Amino acid sequence: MPSRVCVRSSINIDEFFDVEHIVRTGETISSTSYSRRPGGKGANCATAIAKASGSEGAVDFCGTIKEQDGWLRDTLRSYGVRADPDCLSKSKETPTGRAIIQISTSTADNSIILLPGSNYSDYPLSSDLASTYSHMLVQNEIPIHQTCEALIKAKEAGLTTIFNPSPIPSKEHTETLIPWHSVDWLIVNEDEATDLAKAFGRSAEKEDALEQLGESLKHATGIVMTKGAAGVEMLLATPESGFIRLESPCGQAVNRIINTTGAGDTFAGYLTALLMKLGKPIPGEQNMLSILLIAGEAATACCEKNGAMEAMPTIAEVKTRFEQRGERMPLSS
Repeated sequence: MPSRVCVRSSINIDEFFDVEHIVRTGETISSTSYSRRPGGKGANCATAIAKASGSEGAVDFCGTIKEQDGWLRDTLRSYGVRADPDCLSKSKETPTGRAIIQISTSTADNSIILLPGSNYSDYPLSSDLASTYSHMLVQNEIPIHQTCEALIKAKEAGLTTIFNPSPIPSKEHTETLIPWHSVDWLIVNEDEATDLAKAFGRSAEKEDALEQLGESLKHATGIVMTKGAAGVEMLLATPESGFIRLESPCGQAVNRIINTTGAGDTFAGYLTALLMKLGKPIPGEQNMLSILLIAGEAATACCEKNGAMEAMPTIAEVKTRFEQRGERMPLSS
């Protein structure tokens, strides 16, 4: 069966406000512009996977929207994501999730407020995952019990599971609810890694967080920690010596960095798509470094444009970036 991933996660209507700086406590500021676009970490990652795969049929997005917001379904389909009614269901009463996003025009930093909306509706995940999918990607913008259910069902069905827990779950959920034994790949940024290590009861500083996550998640295949402009660090499981540490630089910017809103979702989507490309076995060290390099390049390219989904590059565009520097993109055929 060809590799195919189910993304069971969130979809939102993103509302963007450009501001001089992120608003401070008690402060009122004016926005210089406003725009509305499709978003949500799950829908973003599904789009990145589709663009990284270069062909339709690689990714299904499973979630819920208000029935009047069918334009979100059309947008996902335009990017190559399968979002048919049996995947993307409709809610008659609960509004589609919202994200209120401030983008600093001076630093390109962002700040986000979420309204869960229909992302918190009940969603009946298929019990026959094994016949359709090879991978499952989940995050943390839907009810935690639905995330846990997806992980457990996917692992029992023999799928490779990828968990990108953003926002980070509570200490209680981390310790007692999340089925960590069902997680093959964990993707976090530096702050999330530190917070998650603390939720595991570790006294984590940023420089120790990755190792402490490795001590808590010894069963995992890989633990990936992104560090923004500083690149990526990860622990990769090996049959011979347990976890080994890998590092990869950030992608090389071609144009000015405009905003970082979709960078993390682009990275997670590309990493998922490239793991799918390599198939079931654990990638070797060199293949994993190649995956990190390509995903980092894609994330950097996303930062050079406004928006999230529309700013995510296709795999052909990422390949062109390498070629323009006189390099050959790793893993390219």
